[in-house]
Amino acid sequence: MRKITKNIFFVFSGDVLSRVLGFFATIWLARVLGAYGFGEMSFAFTFLGYAFLLMDPGLSSLGTREVAKNPLLSRSYIFKIIPLRFILAVAAFIIITVLSFLIPTMARVRPLIILYCLALFPYALSVGWFFRGIEEMKCIGISSVIACGFYLFAVLVFVKSIEDINLVPFFWFGGGVLSTLFLGLAATSRRELKIVNPQLEIGSWDLLRRALPIGIGSIMTQIYFNFDITMLGFMRGTIEAGLYTAAYKLLMFLLLIDRVFSMVILPLISRYYKESREKLDGILSIAVKAVIIVVLPISAGGTVLALPIMRLIYGEGYTSSAPVLQILIWALAITTIGSIYTQGLIATGKEKKYAVAMVTGTAANIILNIFMIPTLGMTGAAVATVCSEILMVLLMRRAFVRIVKVPILPYIVRPAFASAVMCISLYLLRTLNVILLVFIGAIIYVLILYITGGITRDDIRLVLRD
Repeated sequence: MRKITKNIFFVFSGDVLSRVLGFFATIWLARVLGAYGFGEMSFAFTFLGYAFLLMDPGLSSLGTREVAKNPLLSRSYIFKIIPLRFILAVAAFIIITVLSFLIPTMARVRPLIILYCLALFPYALSVGWFFRGIEEMKCIGISSVIACGFYLFAVLVFVKSIEDINLVPFFWFGGGVLSTLFLGLAATSRRELKIVNPQLEIGSWDLLRRALPIGIGSIMTQIYFNFDITMLGFMRGTIEAGLYTAAYKLLMFLLLIDRVFSMVILPLISRYYKESREKLDGILSIAVKAVIIVVLPISAGGTVLALPIMRLIYGEGYTSSAPVLQILIWALAITTIGSIYTQGLIATGKEKKYAVAMVTGTAANIILNIFMIPTLGMTGAAVATVCSEILMVLLMRRAFVRIVKVPILPYIVRPAFASAVMCISLYLLRTLNVILLVFIGAIIYVLILYITGGITRDDIRLVLRD
């Protein structure tokens, strides 16, 4: 249990610091570039997300899973995955560049799109997935901090107005280069990379075939998290895309909780599914309880405090994004709780069921966005995101409970009650400073949760136990 806690600490602290650095960069850019410039930048950035998926259609997740099962295969997988990802990065760069010349709406941000896509190449060489597989999360945390630290520093120093907008992708590229170099140097000292099992040497294209079911799910994930911004840019213009992105970036910052949870739980499920179903049941029960306790009050409190939060972070120019945040904030709870099923299906080799759920949910997201954005704008985009996420989680739950039973209801009642009491208190005290309200809300929630038995001394001892 101590190793799990240590990994959580390293991933969480690294992700917290890197996301804080990245979020400060977002705040600076939103204020300096204005809603229009920030919208153009956000619209262009979504195409880098799509390009990343073409570059890595599940290869890193496959590598993480296989290395977790047998670290002695690490060298073999590294020397197969990295060249393949680089070839796919070249193809993705060409495809996105050609599209930027063919689609008229992309023409106004073509330089930004092409410059952002340069980041494909350093990240194609990254071995972060290897460190996830061997459960050495410290290096991953440090590499993220290096990338985001460089990005923030460069943005603060060199981006002073909308005229400097084309510099932003270069700084993103530079952060990727530094991160990849650090991970590469760290990997050279690992003993796992000095052992080769020739019997398991397989062709790179066979790896692509095996990774594709996982990649389809990842592609679907990227689409339903990026498609709304892309469609807002096409249908409603970059200003509304910028307003929506402001709320969306806050959600992405909070989703570091889901990222940490997913990175830690995937190798654990992979190992215990192979070694001991009894231990797996215990790990999943602890994980479900912990994640509900953490994310439910954040989503509930964010709904009450959305307006003062947007005003505090971005300024008066972005207060119209508050209703969007009130909706999107629930994607945090839904996504993070649903990661039990997402990572569970991947870890147990049920990628096809995972992919089917993702494809279905993403199709629903696309349809909802097409129908809702023209009339409801960014509010419709937020509703589409949350609804499609609910659908995907339900489909994945249906598939995973056939493998392992994961109880949810017993662990949600007390946190829900504590969250409700907290929200009522926040509403009654809403005239106070928002930072003070967050602090008061956290105290109320923890006290009510402890009084009702939602968290006990045994829970604390279990986390700290060797």
